[in-house]
Amino acid sequence: MLKIAYIVPSLIQRGPIIFTNNIINGLLDDPSVQMEVFYLRNEQGLHFSVPSHLLTLNNFHRLFEFDILHSTQFIPDLLVALLPVARKRKVSGMLNFLEEDLGYRYSKAIVWPVSKVYFWALRRFKGIIYYSKTMNDYYHPKINNFNAITIDPGIADPEPGTIDPEDLPLFDELRARKLRIIGTVCMINKRKGLDQVVRSLEIMPDCAFVVVGEGAEGNFLNTLAVDLGVKDRFHIIGFRDKSYRYNTQFDVYAMVSRSEGFGLALLEAMRSGIPVVCSRLPVYSESMGENDIAFFEVDDIPDLVSTIRKVLKAPTPWIEATQDVFNKRFSSAVMCRHHLDYYQKCLLQT
Repeated sequence: MLKIAYIVPSLIQRGPIIFTNNIINGLLDDPSVQMEVFYLRNEQGLHFSVPSHLLTLNNFHRLFEFDILHSTQFIPDLLVALLPVARKRKVSGMLNFLEEDLGYRYSKAIVWPVSKVYFWALRRFKGIIYYSKTMNDYYHPKINNFNAITIDPGIADPEPGTIDPEDLPLFDELRARKLRIIGTVCMINKRKGLDQVVRSLEIMPDCAFVVVGEGAEGNFLNTLAVDLGVKDRFHIIGFRDKSYRYNTQFDVYAMVSRSEGFGLALLEAMRSGIPVVCSRLPVYSESMGENDIAFFEVDDIPDLVSTIRKVLKAPTPWIEATQDVFNKRFSSAVMCRHHLDYYQKCLLQT
């Protein structure tokens, strides 16, 4: 029996926690695996299918009972790095580019020392999992971990469901005005690049933009929409549980991030059967070709508009292409098998 503890920052429904849940769900039916989750902040949201515990002084000793400690994000990784257990039992899943991510929120005076501490912590892990070659290229020179592996991310088939009834009138009203609906699901911050789509509405009077999510950049985006005269076509509806349900309401999905580890929302959109317009970031272009997904250059509004127009004019080939690449590369079953094989490989290391 392989005992695995997953250590996450909290239970809030955000990318790294959702991703951890995807791994767990993919391994649930394997009788050779026993899993539990430990979270550091008492912030609720996601329900795991295995026992989950707020990590406290009273249960901290339980971490030493597990064969593998798989952490993700800065504080959980730092905690596991400091634990006096064998390096081969420590695994970290890398889901973002730390310096870029911090740079959107803090000054260089904070980014530099935090990054140095984090890279030091990662050197204390035997196992490092990257979810793209680009991420491997970014971290490897900083931590020199030769036991690392790159695994394509994956998601399972969603639970069926429709959007919340209170949100239906908005989509009905937009369609009644014969507007094409550009949509996205994400945390609302500068890194997500949502202002690019708001600015594009000024050039596309037949389109509306709906954001499912919440975050600090919301007020700025609303003010920008007012200043551009497009507020009646821009709507933030807030956080929604199982947000992938809203993909069925979009004519095109906008993955417009300026920086990204690998957006799970992108995979959900690809799986949902809607065309996707995506930032030309290395993390995506390395795994998808020009004919697989509709790329645009970041912060090039005319290019974004042109790409959206191209997809809306002939969506079917883009839908078929994205679903094909999803089925070939981003299967949950394949991803979880690679994780399990890697855990066992780490334990065999001397």
